[in-house]
Amino acid sequence: MCLYLPSQLFILNLNKMNNTYLKSLSLFFCASALFSCEDDAPIVSSISVPDTYSFLDASGESTVSFSGQTTRLQQVDEILTDLLTFGVTSEDLSEKFTEGEGFTDTTLNGTGKTVYSKIAASDDYYKENATESITIKTEINSFIEDQISEILGAYDALEDVPEASEGVIGQLDDRLLNSQGLEYNQMFAKSLVGALVLDQVVNNYLSRCLDATYQEQNSNGELVESKNYTTLEHYWDEAYGYIYGNADNDSLLYKYIVKVAADEDFAGIDTQILDAFKLGRAAIVAQNYNVLENQVTTLRTLLSKVIGVRAIYYLQQGKANLAYVSASDASAFHDLSEGYGFIYSLQFTRNPNTDAPYFTKEEVDAYLLNLTQDNGLWDLIGNTTILDTISSEIATAFGVTVDEAGS
Repeated sequence: MCLYLPSQLFILNLNKMNNTYLKSLSLFFCASALFSCEDDAPIVSSISVPDTYSFLDASGESTVSFSGQTTRLQQVDEILTDLLTFGVTSEDLSEKFTEGEGFTDTTLNGTGKTVYSKIAASDDYYKENATESITIKTEINSFIEDQISEILGAYDALEDVPEASEGVIGQLDDRLLNSQGLEYNQMFAKSLVGALVLDQVVNNYLSRCLDATYQEQNSNGELVESKNYTTLEHYWDEAYGYIYGNADNDSLLYKYIVKVAADEDFAGIDTQILDAFKLGRAAIVAQNYNVLENQVTTLRTLLSKVIGVRAIYYLQQGKANLAYVSASDASAFHDLSEGYGFIYSLQFTRNPNTDAPYFTKEEVDAYLLNLTQDNGLWDLIGNTTILDTISSEIATAFGVTVDEAGS
């Protein structure tokens, strides 16, 4: 099957009201130059794609629902605030992280939603690999526990925290560092970009959308009980929700899609991702599962690429700033802490050609060991070869250059 990005299609959209249940119109055609497969029939036909991600039933009511995803993204936001708040306890954060309770924003309590339960929890990667899932959950939870035990629980306020130095926990430039120069809050946040968001999107909900049973139910118009959408529509919306469900205040993947798109070397990647989500959802409505499968491939490719590009970016930015580390400039350690998290997230990527991550957990762990052994980031000052080596290997895997991604 050929892969065509939405930007490669000539789209005529007459559906200004975004009512996807209007009479189907043949609104797409492909230029002859786009066809390179033996099958010369267009892969897109009779699909009406709205200008925005808005899909309505025959009565004009929205069929889009992803409130659970929004809840979890907002829970992450409050936990991230707590990770820089002196006086917060391990019990406070455990209640929020693992139980989904105790949030200052009371709308986040009593929902049955937790961040912890969805970490490394995809059908494809972890349903048959519970041991590795638990290992990952434990590793990410340790960032919270160590932040509390080493810093937030050890001092009353930022001004009480001593200056960090090689092998010494402390603060530089108001950034809270462990003995290796790493920021636990950044390690936590950027690891969740992959372990929570990317894994749920590309290895869970998008995969479910390829299931023949759900597709058949969709074709038969079988709605979820007491809802106005099919299971297939809902799974696609839940994937969308993990990206866009908290867009105005996002700290995870959507934030970095925007940042990567701001780089002229990757301009338009945000539009390509959104277009793929819109076209995939419209394909579900039109019951065109070939087009749906194509958008799954597109999204797995592009969303994984965002992780790879951003990992390289932070490694290279950290490398450039290592010469300036001081009490008034901890930018290098901040960048490399973010880089740590994005490297961690590589194990949740999805290569459509192999249906496996671009980097295994073992490969990721080996990279991270290079950053954390002995005195960690302090040892990289004046010795940045490993940063270039890791960057180069990531760049090769994703078909980009270090120069493109690193600036």
